[in-house]
Amino acid sequence: MRAVLRCDATSGGGVGHLGRVLAVAEAATEAGWDLVLCGEFSAPVARRMLEASGLDLLTVPAPGPEEDLAALAHELGADVLHADHYGLGPQLREGLAERSIRLCSIEDDAFGRRPADVAIEPTPAAFATPRPDDGTFRVFGGADWVPLRRDILDAIARPAEQTGLVVVMIGGTDPFGLTPWCLDVLAAAGHRGPTRVVTGDPIVARKARDAGAEPVSPSPRVVRELPTANFVVAAAGTSLWEIVAMDVPCATVAVTENQDTNYDYAVGSGAATGLGRRHRGLDREAAADALREAIADPVRPSTRLRIDGQGSRRIVDAWGIAAGQRTGVQARGAVGGDVSLVYDWRNAPEVRGVSRTGAEIPWEHHRRWFDGVLADPRRELVIVELDGAPAAVVRFDFEPDMEEAEVSVVVGPRFRGRGLAATLLSSAIGLVRGERDRPRLVAEIRRGNEASRSLFSRVGFVLDERPASTEGFERWVAG
Repeated sequence: MRAVLRCDATSGGGVGHLGRVLAVAEAATEAGWDLVLCGEFSAPVARRMLEASGLDLLTVPAPGPEEDLAALAHELGADVLHADHYGLGPQLREGLAERSIRLCSIEDDAFGRRPADVAIEPTPAAFATPRPDDGTFRVFGGADWVPLRRDILDAIARPAEQTGLVVVMIGGTDPFGLTPWCLDVLAAAGHRGPTRVVTGDPIVARKARDAGAEPVSPSPRVVRELPTANFVVAAAGTSLWEIVAMDVPCATVAVTENQDTNYDYAVGSGAATGLGRRHRGLDREAAADALREAIADPVRPSTRLRIDGQGSRRIVDAWGIAAGQRTGVQARGAVGGDVSLVYDWRNAPEVRGVSRTGAEIPWEHHRRWFDGVLADPRRELVIVELDGAPAAVVRFDFEPDMEEAEVSVVVGPRFRGRGLAATLLSSAIGLVRGERDRPRLVAEIRRGNEASRSLFSRVGFVLDERPASTEGFERWVAG
């Protein structure tokens, strides 16, 4: 199997996308994939990252429009195109599909979002906003999907002696020139201990030396040595999650809009101290106060957030899911990436009209409910797919003794009125009964909802003499 990896690493755009791609490439190589790297890698640190990776990657320049990229992927014999790039448009999947190539698309909230066979938001801040249903086959994301390079995993595993060092590292290229501001904030916070400043700019390096700090050029070695630091000041990009994974206390600044969700999550969870957002105006005094307190009483990120380091392997496994899409009806357990799909379906007026509450559900309430369902062993949430597209969601709520479960079903809008509901529901029931000891199933149906009465009767439910738990509903059961 061959995958083409599409990303760029330039002085203006940074090297975060390349860092993620190299982490995935390591896992893919171990899994036996043949790889081609496609893009522009003009940033000096990008070349150092490629050399340090030790990967034997065929590297080719990036073509222009999406159609050219699809044609190149076909020419290279790709089975999967892995795109970690904001600039590729929504037409990419169509061009690839015409050539029987699957698309794995990496996105950061709305940045880089496009229809794909598999879409992944590889950050703890995933799903801050609902993801529109654009026909994407599978969506994944969250802290478990953060890709980490092998050198970072080695640094995590290796015991490190703290040196009292504070490191300022505003990405691999600092395209917005925020490093001098961070040095000023550090000075205003009263820090007088050893300081290392990561910069490739000779003017900034001179300013760092004048301030008594040690300037070093960006390189993979700098990141590997971060566990020896007592504290890191970093941008809220991909490197922030590497620092969090290494469990180094840190403060962060959002340098551009695509880092806002990372910033909000890291600061909101307590994994990092917030210093502000460049694009909304920075307050040096407020940032200095926050940094002074954070350095004096540092918080280990692991007490607030866990990144297990297996994200790269999961992403490569997702390539296999994309390449192995099957036809027919398939039932599977829901995953975190299904949160937006279920939200849209739960909030549809025709669904709320026959539910117990009927009220529109706010996004944040839905996210808490959804996460709670996935974490609760007494609940099963099943997605039923038809020919590779989500067609229904079925929920099973078990009693404490696990001998009875209430069943509820929502059929997706594109699949209603096609006589498919009984087949979809039966598939979900078959999955759950195959995993558990044939629980008694109960459906509570609003009186007058003839469509639901007909559906459940077709899959073996009968009207029960006992009353439902909710007034105005009937109780239907299946042994």
